[in-house]
Amino acid sequence: MRRRGHRLEHRDWINQPVMEGALSMAEMSTKHGYVRYACLLTGGGLPERLLPDLYEPVLVNLGNWILVLRGFERCDGREGRFSVVQEWHCTIEVT
Repeated sequence: MRRRGHRLEHRDWINQPVMEGALSMAEMSTKHGYVRYACLLTGGGLPERLLPDLYEPVLVNLGNWILVLRGFERCDGREGRFSVVQEWHCTIEVT
């Protein structure tokens, strides 16, 4: 729903390619404390990340088989690494 921290227009993000995978949330220890993160992984075999990790995710919206998470994504730039706000619009698939 964002590109490098800038919110996309609805028509732009709704037409982005769909990433299907398993949503996973975890916590890791750093020298500054614990950091929560969400990741989208491929299913079966050795899982691979489909998107960059979403750090400190917060549930923004929930309903009608949709959830929206907002957090921070790490990016690489000319001046080094930096973080931007990112949102994931997730649709729950019922099997």
